[in-house]
Amino acid sequence: MRLRPLLLVFPIAALVPRPGIGQVPATVAQWALEHHPAIQSALGALRAARAGIEAEEWLYYPTVTAGLNGSRTTVPSLSLAPGGTALTTGWDASLSLGLSQVFPVGTRLSLDLSGDVQQRDLTASAAGTAGGSLGPGVTFGARLTLTQPLIRGLGRRWGEAGLRQARLAEEAARVRAETMVSQVLRDVLTAWWGWQGALAAAEVARQSLDLAIRQRDDARARVRRGVLSPVDALAFETAAANREEERVQAEALVTQRLWTLRQRMGLSDNGPDPPSAVSLDVFLEDSQGVPGEEADTEEMVREALDRAPDLLTAEVSLRTLRDKAQVAGEESRPRLDLQVWVEGQGLGNRSAADALRQLGQAEAGGVFGGFTFEAPLLARRHRAQQVQAQEQIRAAEQDLQAVRQEVASSTASLVQEVQASLRRLDLARQTAALAQSQAQAERRRFEVGTSLAVQVLQAEDALRQARLRVLQARIDLESSLLALRHLTGRLIPWARTQFPGLGI
Repeated sequence: MRLRPLLLVFPIAALVPRPGIGQVPATVAQWALEHHPAIQSALGALRAARAGIEAEEWLYYPTVTAGLNGSRTTVPSLSLAPGGTALTTGWDASLSLGLSQVFPVGTRLSLDLSGDVQQRDLTASAAGTAGGSLGPGVTFGARLTLTQPLIRGLGRRWGEAGLRQARLAEEAARVRAETMVSQVLRDVLTAWWGWQGALAAAEVARQSLDLAIRQRDDARARVRRGVLSPVDALAFETAAANREEERVQAEALVTQRLWTLRQRMGLSDNGPDPPSAVSLDVFLEDSQGVPGEEADTEEMVREALDRAPDLLTAEVSLRTLRDKAQVAGEESRPRLDLQVWVEGQGLGNRSAADALRQLGQAEAGGVFGGFTFEAPLLARRHRAQQVQAQEQIRAAEQDLQAVRQEVASSTASLVQEVQASLRRLDLARQTAALAQSQAQAERRRFEVGTSLAVQVLQAEDALRQARLRVLQARIDLESSLLALRHLTGRLIPWARTQFPGLGI
């Protein structure tokens, strides 16, 4: 699959309908959709299923058969002629042409045309008379044959069973491909936000480390001037060491999250790194909320029950089993076929015109009609297959009901998670703003000697923790939104619109 060049840049705002939730670079989703093995596998299965429909449809197109044969033989026979034997030498050339059509109701109609030219050379007759030549004789024939099943295979229910199953298989493959696209988008974008959060957390750690180093150096200078006790300075030394350890851990988490993202995108080991587009300041900005319907539990549950990928898969599976049940045991039913054919022939001695005239005037030919019956001595296999199909349907109906309940419950939970994450993000940002004001105040108080070193360090640590909670709340919000949009099927229309070459 190759996407059109004009799609290299697109606003991800279509994926996150309200600005303020974030903006993901185009190449993150594009690369995953182009190269992820699971998506390519699902798209390949979808193309195969579509080819299967075409193959079934071609069964109802006419079939042409043709044959061309020639022979020359010499056959000995007993004769009253001198020597007691005679030889008959003959040559034949025949041409046949057939046209047959199978109809969805089970009827088979065929028309067979044939032409034959033959000649016989005899050395003597069986009675001993002089030999001679016969022909060449020209023969034309035409036969129209009708075969109609009366029990097994009668009607569209059986005649189009293969085509219906092929269409259901194509629908199942399409749902699987859409599900895989939605899952990959959800996982990739969730991983991307996790990486962005790790980058922002590493930036918080670096800023905290830079501040701790400045405070430590300032404390050392104060000790040398005699305005700060060595015990108070030791607290700043310890804080700087702790911040250095946290920076190392934060940068290790960045590497881990990056590898997770690369794996979700299907990037090779030596491929380019995905771009980063979100800074720490973006995480700390005020949120503009989410679309109103995504905060409406009833609306989201309705959408999920209509478009949830797992639910669509279960529904297609149930329809497939119901269709199979229509013809369950059909091959074990009694068979009663009616066959009728009408035939005309024409023969001309050294004259093709005479043969055609005789054929056209129906001077020679015949009519045939007959029945063929076949039945098992016991019908147990037929009944057992029907019972099996009905039990499979009942099991699939229960599975579908269980999936519906799970989808409704999960959707309602995700809506609550989105609302809680959004509220927690707003509160975390307010707390971070207060913590920043408190830290600034404590630093000023310490500079004028009205605050202790431990109070400054506590305020700085509170600010750092508040910022990390903002990052985590933002990541949780993005993760919940993506999970909700996957469950309600909202990622599929976006992918189909933005990537028309995707093939789903």
